[in-house]
Amino acid sequence: MAKDTKKQETPQVTLTMQKILDREEKMKKRNSGRTASEAVINVFRKHKAFSPKRAVQIDAFKDLPLSTSTISYTMANLIDQGVIMQSEDKKDYWFNEARWNELSKEVVRDYQLVFIVPLVVGLAVFVLIKFVFH
Repeated sequence: MAKDTKKQETPQVTLTMQKILDREEKMKKRNSGRTASEAVINVFRKHKAFSPKRAVQIDAFKDLPLSTSTISYTMANLIDQGVIMQSEDKKDYWFNEARWNELSKEVVRDYQLVFIVPLVVGLAVFVLIKFVFH
């Protein structure tokens, strides 16, 4: 019995396939990591800083794998939205879980509207074209 002498060909990766693979790799890294907001909020949860009595100071965030500017920008946004509260002397910070949950629901609702409204309008236009104008 003769051995099959055909070489097994390795598939050639085209430029388009490589772009797809690169994009998938980026998405995998992005999804496996955390957003800056989640990282900051997890510090509050770790320290159980949910009230002024359990508030943390800014040095609690020193071990985050984020730049100082990213942490400060994220915290400033969360303070503006009422998710992070700060003491009068602006040295202590704590997390407002109720406001975070409320804000999360608002974001989900807004994204749903972004997708549902165009879908309903598109269906209405389709029905008008299909049944009224024919």
